[in-house]
Amino acid sequence: MNLHFLVIHELQKAQGSNANLILSDKITPINKEGIELIDALRNSYNKSSITYAEFSPNIFPFKIEYDAFVNNRSIDIFHSFSVNTMKQLYQIIKNIVLATGGYYVFCTYEENGILFDAIFLVRNTEGKIFNRSNNTFIISNVKYLNISDLAMACRINYTKYHDNECRYLSFIKVKQSEISQYFFNWISVDEQSQANSKEYTKNLYNILKLIEPPVNEKGIQLNFIEFISNVYNYIKSHPDKNISINDLSNHFFNDEMKIRKIAEENNILIDTEFNYDNSELRRFVMVHINADGIDIRTTRKAMDELIDIKEDHLIIKSPGMVKKIKEELEKIQYND
Repeated sequence: MNLHFLVIHELQKAQGSNANLILSDKITPINKEGIELIDALRNSYNKSSITYAEFSPNIFPFKIEYDAFVNNRSIDIFHSFSVNTMKQLYQIIKNIVLATGGYYVFCTYEENGILFDAIFLVRNTEGKIFNRSNNTFIISNVKYLNISDLAMACRINYTKYHDNECRYLSFIKVKQSEISQYFFNWISVDEQSQANSKEYTKNLYNILKLIEPPVNEKGIQLNFIEFISNVYNYIKSHPDKNISINDLSNHFFNDEMKIRKIAEENNILIDTEFNYDNSELRRFVMVHINADGIDIRTTRKAMDELIDIKEDHLIIKSPGMVKKIKEELEKIQYND
C-alpha cells in the first residue's frame, strides 16, 4: 500500500445537539504513523460489508468537488476537495437529530496498481488500561480511536472512474438506514446503479469457478460439480435468502476473505451481502438446454457423468433413458 495524500477533519455532534465543524488548514504529513493508520483503516474496510454503486447522474456538490480533484490531483486541490465537501456535509448533518459526528479521514492510496480515494468515518471509543501505582495496578478509563469498527466509509476506485467503468464507488452497508442516508446523500450515491440479486448470484458462480475446490471431511479434494452442489445446499439452508460472502468463504475455506480476494483480483463485483436470485442459484446445480427441437433439463452432475459432448453431437449414456424412449415409441406405434 502506497499512501499519497492524507487529511483529517472533525465534525463534532452528539445525538440531539448542535454540530461543530473543525477543519484542518493543511494536509497531514505522510509518515510511519499515517501509513499505519490508513493500512489499518483499509483492512477494516475490506473486512466490512461492502456494496457497490455509482454517483448520481444529476449534478451534486460532492461530485463537482471530486471531479475538480480528478482533473488536478495536487495537494492543494485534494485539501480543497476535503474542506469543501466537509462544509457540504455540515449543512446536511446539522439538521439531523439522530446523526453523530466523528473524525473524517480523507486519503488517497495505491494498492495492487489501483488508485483509491477514500473517506473513513472514525469515532472514539472507551476502554480500560492498567496503571502501576505504589506497587499495585489500578484500572483507568481511556479513549481511543475505534479503527476496527468503522462507523461509515466510502471508497472511489479512481482507476475505474477515470476509465469510465461501472460501479467505481463502494461503501459500507449500515443497518441504521435512516441515520446513514445522509452519508449517501452527501456523496450523491445513485442507489439505482447497484447491481441486482440476479447479477450478483451469477457473479458468485463465476468467482467460484476460479477457486480450487476445498477438501471434504475425509481430506479428499472435491471436484467442481461436488463443490458447487455443496455451495447450493449451504445457501438454500438459510431461509432468509441472504448470502454473506464472508460466512460462505469461511465455511468452505476457513478464510472469510478468500472469495472476496479472488473477486477483486479478477475484477468481478459482488456485494459482501445480498439476497440471491432463485433462478440463477438453480443454475448452480441444474442445466436447461433447448435446441433443434430437443429440450434437455438435467443436473450438472448428470451432465458431467452421463453426457459426452462431441464436436457436433451428444452421447447420452443412460440405460434408463433408452428404456423410456423405447417405451414411448412403442406407444406411438400402437396408437398408429
